[in-house]
Amino acid sequence: MATVGVVEVGINVDARTASQNLNQARKDFDAAGAAAQRAADRMNGLQKALVGIGAVVGTAGFGLVRLGRQSFMAAASVSEMNVAMEAVNKSLGLGEGAINQAAKEVRAMGIEMKSAQEIALIFAQGNLDLAKASKVARVAQDLAVLSQSNSTETARILAYAIQTGNSQLLKSAGITKYAGEAYAEYAAQLGVTEASLTATQRQTAVMNMILEEGAKVAGTYEAAMTEAAKVLSS
Repeated sequence: MATVGVVEVGINVDARTASQNLNQARKDFDAAGAAAQRAADRMNGLQKALVGIGAVVGTAGFGLVRLGRQSFMAAASVSEMNVAMEAVNKSLGLGEGAINQAAKEVRAMGIEMKSAQEIALIFAQGNLDLAKASKVARVAQDLAVLSQSNSTETARILAYAIQTGNSQLLKSAGITKYAGEAYAEYAAQLGVTEASLTATQRQTAVMNMILEEGAKVAGTYEAAMTEAAKVLSS
């Protein structure tokens, strides 16, 4: 009976700790939301001011004002994502700035910053290896050249394919294999049944498959850039 009592106490302590952690995570996300709203409010104020300036300077000036407004909105959007990333970073107990660093590495692959942040968040929330986010972005560069599409959009599609296991998304990005094939192969590697794979393992399986398929077209982007440089210099 004494042993049962100890176990019960342990369970109560664990449950209380888990509840405290959950409450802290909720507070972090609430804080992120409040900060994002403040940024949006500031953006709305700037937008109104810019419209007013456009009315004064006329048609030509309004074109510049509109461009400036778009730049402000893009900057505000990136700023809001920074706040969200830090909140998720803290709630998941990752190293300080880990998600932001992953986003920068994805950005270095030629991916637009907001999309790079979005991709890094998907990897973090899926408990995936953040270091591989930029590798997926690199695959996206090669696939985009082959399909004559935008590398940023291709990278986003691959990230969502990893998150959802949607084979149609994989196909639209240029990956011919199905998510189910990735699950089966990964389960065999782990020595478990496909049905027993966790959500993280399923996402890891699709990510690994993308990297393996990407290796088959590696270097396509560099070759295209080299050829373009030759054309420009001739």
